[in-house]
Amino acid sequence: MQKFLLLICLFLLALPSCAETAPQVDRPQKYSKNGLTLTYPGNWKVDSDENLEGGRVLLLESPDNAIITVFILNDEDERDLEQIAKDYVEIFKDSLPEGFTTTTTSLKAVDDTRWRELFRIDFMGEFVPHIREYKVTRPGPSRVVFVSQVASEDRDIVLPAFKMIEDTLKLK
Repeated sequence: MQKFLLLICLFLLALPSCAETAPQVDRPQKYSKNGLTLTYPGNWKVDSDENLEGGRVLLLESPDNAIITVFILNDEDERDLEQIAKDYVEIFKDSLPEGFTTTTTSLKAVDDTRWRELFRIDFMGEFVPHIREYKVTRPGPSRVVFVSQVASEDRDIVLPAFKMIEDTLKLK
């Protein structure tokens, strides 16, 4: 039992200072499947690519904790970016493992195509501030929403990765 508590304490001490690994944008990988192509950093991975009822969802992850989710929405989806962001917040809350909670401190428009959310993830009294950005674009026949998420202190490290993915996505 003491070893277990010690491991939890060590985890909690490391939690606020989780440093993100720099994305290998100089060693890009290509992804191409079912009419979608993009480039992503060499040390990132495509976690999933699924067709769902509301469209298609592609998830990419850094070696650490940064993620970017790409939603390719069906034409029937008429939600604006604010509503998409609010829906995502609720889905994220419901998907957290037991013992983890999240609190949004700010959700507001940055411009016509982007919303920014400041939130924190809490576990056993420790919390890590995060930033999540929602960006909508139309690089082809469908509307695409990018949702990027990273610990606030690591944002500048992973911005080149998010930009690479957003700038290179093409749909046929």
